[in-house]
Amino acid sequence: MVVLLALAVLLTLSGCGGGGGEVDNTPGASLPYVPLTVGTQWRYDYTKYTQPAAALAAKSLPWPRSNRGAVGGSKADPVTVENLVQVTGTQMIDGSPWAAIVSQLVGSNPAPAVYARHNSQGFLRKQSLGGAPFYMIHNPIAVGTTWVVSYVYQGSAYQETYEIVALDQTVSVPAGEYTNCLQIENTLKVTGQPDDVISYWYAPNVGEVKEERRVGANLTWTMQLKAYAPGTSPSASLLR
Repeated sequence: MVVLLALAVLLTLSGCGGGGGEVDNTPGASLPYVPLTVGTQWRYDYTKYTQPAAALAAKSLPWPRSNRGAVGGSKADPVTVENLVQVTGTQMIDGSPWAAIVSQLVGSNPAPAVYARHNSQGFLRKQSLGGAPFYMIHNPIAVGTTWVVSYVYQGSAYQETYEIVALDQTVSVPAGEYTNCLQIENTLKVTGQPDDVISYWYAPNVGEVKEERRVGANLTWTMQLKAYAPGTSPSASLLR
């Protein structure tokens, strides 16, 4: 799971309909791709590369691209640390149950909790209790489905376009090989700068198994699953 800045995000959707879906508590087709059982843990190898010139130009770009951990390294000598992501509990927000998710890079303090849940339209996240919800996965779960997240950061407006690009990817990571993975690409375009693309791979009944960011042709980080432990809390029934 991504560690995201707590920004006020103004959500719009393109071609998918609907907004945050605050009163929609029925999970749909996204449910198998992100288990939200309380106590579930994912451990990742998070590798960061020193950004070359093209990526340095994009370093100040807004959430979620600018806030991976303060880990050094270079293309020849990347630095890898463990990132622990876990569902720590549930929180009722505006009549809907949300999972509280906390991430922590080894050697760093835990990041503030983000919140997530499923509804009939997809998989939603909030950057904070008061933040606006946005979709990380959206129906229909089909190649070519796209939606747009729009927000304002430091007085400037941005749009990130999400697209489902594959449903049948095989992904090999330290935790093993996963088949039938859902692949989603999130693209931020800024005039005069190379496309900034984050790719996500979700394995059924496991969750996110891989993530990588590229600015143009330059790889700036990867995150690969090294261990997964499902939770067993009875309160998970709140989140299906």
